[in-house]
Amino acid sequence: PVLLLYSSGTTGNPKGIVLTQGNTLYEGYSLARAYHINENAISMVSNPLFFSGGIFPAFMSVFSVGGAIVLSRKFSRSRFWQKIEKYSVNFTYVVPTMLSILLNPAEDISKYDLRRLKFIGCGAAPLPVELLKEFEKAFNVGIYENYGLTENSAIVSFNPLEGRKIGSVGLPLDINEIKIVGKDGNELEPGKEGEIVARGPNIFKEYLKLEEKTKESLRNGWLYTGDLGYLDKDGYLYITGRIKEIIKKGGELISPVAIDSVFYKNEKVKDAATIGVPDKIYGEEIVTFVVLKDKAKASEKELLDFCKEHIEKFKCPKETIFVDEIPKGPSAASFLSHGRSF
Repeated sequence: PVLLLYSSGTTGNPKGIVLTQGNTLYEGYSLARAYHINENAISMVSNPLFFSGGIFPAFMSVFSVGGAIVLSRKFSRSRFWQKIEKYSVNFTYVVPTMLSILLNPAEDISKYDLRRLKFIGCGAAPLPVELLKEFEKAFNVGIYENYGLTENSAIVSFNPLEGRKIGSVGLPLDINEIKIVGKDGNELEPGKEGEIVARGPNIFKEYLKLEEKTKESLRNGWLYTGDLGYLDKDGYLYITGRIKEIIKKGGELISPVAIDSVFYKNEKVKDAATIGVPDKIYGEEIVTFVVLKDKAKASEKELLDFCKEHIEKFKCPKETIFVDEIPKGPSAASFLSHGRSF
């Protein structure tokens, strides 16, 4: 054991995740190969180091091959591009919220020399396709999405630098296997949605002093992630939601991620978060919280009509609530619904 990181994922109480020396080194070297980097690489760590997304993508990958690492005390919108220029950074790793912050409003970065910046990695939360496209158009730098959990040392799949598929979280790392299984545990064919399971030498050892939780997550060498997704015919992974976050409305299973993605297509929307709330008739009803872009104005009806143009009416939210900011992390849903009667 070398690292003990606490994480609740998106549900439940925090659990101590025990990662070993082997987990750490295998992950670091595998990411270095995925990123095509060597001792000449310079990365910038933009996330906190108590977070696996801070330790592994931009730190251990470069540390493993003897490159240079620029540590940021905290993420700064005003200094982000300045530091990339100052230290000739090749890549950094962010979460989707950071992309949204950098975009609203987008700074004119033509004054900076960013020729050494090759790409920006992104993960830890769903990345709406529209946000990715808008960022790349504004700044002319590629965003490469990845997927993983603290339990697999942060990243288990990465969109390759050659052959990227936008909307996918990429192919398994060269040390990992990924498959999709149904409720019976059997592997599903490409295109079929089910639970994402993975195995490899970067999978954690155990939850600290939680034997039953460990057995739930680790079965026959496979990590059961609790995430829903599917593989396409080329082996690229697509995330569709969390098993425990699926909204059950009138017997229909609805992914809040899919609804969020619709709202992100609206040019006036900066951020969106959909949750399920108790309903006497349907069991659960859908509510979406929305943050508008600076100076943008929109009515609830306008956004609901927009939603109905893109997905079935039954899957559109019953209510849209405007807020100044959407909290991130495992307590977001309870925070958003606190004190409200639906």
